[in-house]
Amino acid sequence: MTADTPTLPRMNILIVDDDKDSAMTLGWLVEMLGQDYKLAHTGQEALDMAPDYNPNLVLMDISLPGMTGYEACQKMRENPALANTIIAAQTGWGEEQHRQKTKEAGFDHHLVKPISVASLKELLESIQKAKA
Repeated sequence: MTADTPTLPRMNILIVDDDKDSAMTLGWLVEMLGQDYKLAHTGQEALDMAPDYNPNLVLMDISLPGMTGYEACQKMRENPALANTIIAAQTGWGEEQHRQKTKEAGFDHHLVKPISVASLKELLESIQKAKA
């Protein structure tokens, strides 16, 4: 980021990815953009953490062990405490059929891995504009 890059208001972002290296790398990107983050490595761990952490945004991998990202998203949608949480799928699958499936599962956004700084910043900016 350059000195003239506007600072985004701070958000809580829950990163859910069973690949610990990918999760940490995405965490560093989130942190570089001035945001707070926590990591979860399973869908159940994300469900357990989310109500207390109160994330503004969840970046959810689709291929998770035990419970898929689709299932975890659907369960989050059932929790009234997470009613205002934005949930974005993060996946290597980017074809229209995959985007449709994430939409049907309740995801607000669909990001294709690897997630670039530019696409992450664009997502954060769109969330801030929607809140305004």
